[in-house]
Amino acid sequence: MAENFLDALDLAELTDRGIKRSKNEDACRMLVPPAGTPERSAGALWIVADGMGGLGGGDHASKAAIDELVRAYYGQSKYVGNVVSRLEVALEAANRFVREQSAQVGLSRIGSTAAGV
Repeated sequence: MAENFLDALDLAELTDRGIKRSKNEDACRMLVPPAGTPERSAGALWIVADGMGGLGGGDHASKAAIDELVRAYYGQSKYVGNVVSRLEVALEAANRFVREQSAQVGLSRIGSTAAGV
């Protein structure tokens, strides 16, 4: 028997492009840090980001948002504060990162939503 419910989970991820778009502009990530690591004390993340396809570059924006959100969430010093505070910091970092990326790829307006637990 697993010591923690996180160790007993079977995980899968799937997104769908929908009926309007020719390519999928969503991204998702499920991350359960290994037991015994410092990151484990910060908990697990399940995130879905929906790139704004009508603006162009939605696929890039959703992947960049998730990559930065994960980096910022687990990169916080000693995981101070509560989960909500850490998520706020990580979401703000992801927003800044996507804006910076939009300038680098030459798209004036790219964006993504993010939802998670």
